[in-house]
Amino acid sequence: MGTSLMKGKVWKDHKHKLTYPVGVDLKYDEVRCHVKVFRELKSFIPVPARVEFWSYAGKPLHNMDEFAGVFLEANRITGYAEFDCGFEVNSSFNDTYRWVRSSRGLPADLKRATWKFWLFDLPESGSPYKARRGEMATVCNAASDWYLPGCLVMPEHHVCYTEQQVDDLFLSVIERGIEGLMVKTYEHKYQPGKRIDGWLKYKPEETEDGVITALHEAVCGTDQPALGLSAGDPLGRIGSVTVQMPDGSTATPHGIAHDLGTEMFLNPQAYLDEWCEFKFMQRDRQDGYRHPVFKRLREATQ
Repeated sequence: MGTSLMKGKVWKDHKHKLTYPVGVDLKYDEVRCHVKVFRELKSFIPVPARVEFWSYAGKPLHNMDEFAGVFLEANRITGYAEFDCGFEVNSSFNDTYRWVRSSRGLPADLKRATWKFWLFDLPESGSPYKARRGEMATVCNAASDWYLPGCLVMPEHHVCYTEQQVDDLFLSVIERGIEGLMVKTYEHKYQPGKRIDGWLKYKPEETEDGVITALHEAVCGTDQPALGLSAGDPLGRIGSVTVQMPDGSTATPHGIAHDLGTEMFLNPQAYLDEWCEFKFMQRDRQDGYRHPVFKRLREATQ
């Protein structure tokens, strides 16, 4: 099973298409999560409800069963069965990533971790975004009242009437350590699986997400007699990866940390087809990526 969440376009490339006022949500450093609730009847016999948690990349997220009650209660009260969320542990992307990717069980140091779900949207709703915000508030209230206070919350939201107000807000949230903004037109409707002009991602640097298709071993750049190395000697770790983006373009970001590069070299199959994020200066005339630098492994995001 895959997922069909909507994804934003890049602020600087599409901001001229916006109509104001716009809604602006803070963008937290979480893992995108597509939650689906299933309630069935077979021959008039009720089947126990189940909840599935999927990444944006269409992979099941691990160690999530304990949160089924959050969405069962929201579904029972509001009727919604699909939720576009972000999952966050200890306000740390690394802890969140370890939580959802640990297929052998939850890491021991996370068993008392704090967690929350950010409700980004409701894929089933056919309402414009302005109306959906009221629907989302109802969902969050249902989960908080009947399961656990604060377990499902909406991102901090602002209304901006000009591009300058969006830029000023962006600078203020970066100073607070927030990852960025999601800028949304109030009239747009949720379009599963689409990138739309009404939902723009505003981050402090050019970044892109893609799938790792190849791993490349690092080699020594210069002679280092003290270490017994010569230029061109293999170093037994991965130094760069080839990444393919959803639009078919590719990049080869370098700069992978030595410990991660060693782990990738020893277990290459565990990293092929995984998603990663890299930063770059700009697109070149051939639609490539100038000076791509590996940033981190991650699930695909907005």
